[in-house]
Parts: sequence; C-alpha cells; structure tokens
Amino acid sequence: MFEGRKQEDYTKMLEGLKNLFMAPIDESSNDISLEDLITIIGDKFIQYARVGTTYCPNISRYRTVDFEYPTKDLRLTDKDEGTETIIIGNNNGDFYIKGYAYPYLNFLREYSIEIGRAYNAFMNLSKYSELFSLNRTIKSANTPFTISLEGRKLKINGLEISTPYYTGHPRYYDNRCNSSLVLNATYKREDELLKRIFVKIDDCPVSIRQELYNYRLNSLYEKKHQKELKHWY
Repeated sequence: MFEGRKQEDYTKMLEGLKNLFMAPIDESSNDISLEDLITIIGDKFIQYARVGTTYCPNISRYRTVDFEYPTKDLRLTDKDEGTETIIIGNNNGDFYIKGYAYPYLNFLREYSIEIGRAYNAFMNLSKYSELFSLNRTIKSANTPFTISLEGRKLKINGLEISTPYYTGHPRYYDNRCNSSLVLNATYKREDELLKRIFVKIDDCPVSIRQELYNYRLNSLYEKKHQKELKHWY
C-alpha cells in the first residue's frame, strides 16, 4: 500500500539512491544482485507460464492452465467467463474431475493426454512451488533498502517495479511509486538499479539458493578471467 508510507521515507530513499548510483559496484562481493536474483526467479515463472501452451495447446486456447501445489490439482479456467473452472485431481495416474463431473466427461475423454502431460510438467516444477506464491522480505546487503518479493511483484521500499524478467516480454519497465522524485530518479535507470542492489544468498528462497551460489561463482570467475586477459593483452 503506497498510502501508508510517509513522504519523509521517500526523502531518505532519494538520498539512498543518490549514494547508490555514485558508489562503485563491488564486483568481488559474494552476495547476489537483484538483477541476477529476479532473472533466476523469472526463469521459473516463464517455465510455469509455458506449461499450458507447450503441453496442452488445445486446452490453452480456451482455458487458463494453472496448478494448485498444496492440493496437487490442475485448474482449467474459462478465458472468456473467468468463472467456470474445471479442477482435475490425480489418483495414481488416474486423472478425474473434482466436484460435479458429468458436464465435463467428454472434455476429460478428449483431452486426457494433454491433461496428463501438463500435470506432469507442473509436478516437475514442484521444487519451485514456493516461488509461485512468494511473499518474502529481504534486507539489502549494501543499501538501507528493504526488498519485497510478492509473487511477480518486486518492491524496493516504496518503489514497485514490474520487470521483464517475470513476464518474458522484451525489456521494459512499468514502475509505480507515490513519489514523482523517486520515479524520476529511477526512470530509464532500472537496469543499473537492479545491478547495484545486492542481497545475501542465504536470505533468498531456499529452492534456488544453490543455483544462485553457482551463478555467482561463475560470474566471479568470468570477471576474474577477463581481468587477467586485459592484464596480458
């Protein structure tokens, strides 16, 4: 809620942004940048979003394909109405419609193969299920900012950033903030902002920590190798 933040908080944020943009980036840090973090999280969201079109293209023309990990149910929602939802359960490989099934028995017969493929694809992503309902707050390791990860939303203090990493679209940003000065200070500098803010890997979601460690180690190795090449050439 933007309304709950005091305007003096944005004044402090502006000062923090000024210091951040002026300071050199610590290339040797063992922490992970926000850019790297949301790139990896975004990759999982993209994999999730593509299950429908990849594994059940006929169903996904008319219905939104989602998965409820707590109950392990496949949810197929009518795109036009947005209210009619078919919930499909799995009993040891036997897929069935939950609730009043009679009107949808032909649907189950016609699309059983696609349903099975989509179900298995979602289950293969179950390791990352925490990301798809993510609600996590992290303190920045190198700034006074607080980072909030809420599903597909990224918030830096009172600045909400809609990122291309979560949508899979070409790079653009749709930012929201109850401060024109903060919006102006970050306008067309989003890439730089995300590169400069670091968080500790141990504060990140458990399911991707090892991937983040590996990503950071590879990045540090590449930068060290590039410096060595410049030294010799």
